[in-house]
Amino acid sequence: MEISHDNPTPVTALGFSRPSSGQGNSDQPWEQMAMEQEDEDLYLRELAGVDSCEDATNLRVVVNTATTTVSHLGQKLPNLQELNLSSSVLESLRDLGTGFRRLQVLWVSRCSLTGLEGVAGLPALRELYASYNDIAHLQPLDSCSELEVLDMEGNCIEDIDELHALRTGCSNLQCLTLTGNPITDMQDYRSQVAAMLPGLQTLDDNSLSRNHSSSSAPAPTTLQPMQQPLDSGNGAAPDAAGSGQQAAGGGRQAAGSRRRSEA
Repeated sequence: MEISHDNPTPVTALGFSRPSSGQGNSDQPWEQMAMEQEDEDLYLRELAGVDSCEDATNLRVVVNTATTTVSHLGQKLPNLQELNLSSSVLESLRDLGTGFRRLQVLWVSRCSLTGLEGVAGLPALRELYASYNDIAHLQPLDSCSELEVLDMEGNCIEDIDELHALRTGCSNLQCLTLTGNPITDMQDYRSQVAAMLPGLQTLDDNSLSRNHSSSSAPAPTTLQPMQQPLDSGNGAAPDAAGSGQQAAGGGRQAAGSRRRSEA
């Protein structure tokens, strides 16, 4: 059975995309193929490009939690560090369960999310890319003490008070993207965000300048969000993602733009 790494469309049996068989039978739903446990494991291994699920450190997959559960995947992939679920159908981040204990980078752009409840189940999360959803509140992030990069472009955040959760719970936050939210129409938007989050270095892809900073002082090294899309395989990750993986063990380094565009 030939399995595609592209995972183009979701199905209901596992929430995963139906792999192309190349046998003229690609319309057959995955659930009609008598899916067994070993089939799911094989599918995950092929998508991650590894011999064992325990060896997987990054994965890109499309899921549909409206019709199935994926909360068990954290136990199957205990060492996963980067997970790209963009363009999936997610009813809530609670759908991911609490098994992704080592996950550091999560993409959930264009997933029809209306909130961030459940993010507390990802205790090691350092980068969250949740652009183009319908999220209005940031309070669930007050438990994300390791968070360094937050991309909320194209959501529904209106009130500056929403940033209190980031101030109290995300002391390591360095990069924040709020472009395309109503809050950016606020008078003195950048200065108010800078005052609310004194440790923030980059806002909407531009470095923050503060009046108390010395003009002669060298600019600090800033952590930039990802640009390049994630490889489906485990062995040939892009340079930017590679630098993020390297820094997972001892602090992340700025290596070009880290923000991933979700066209």
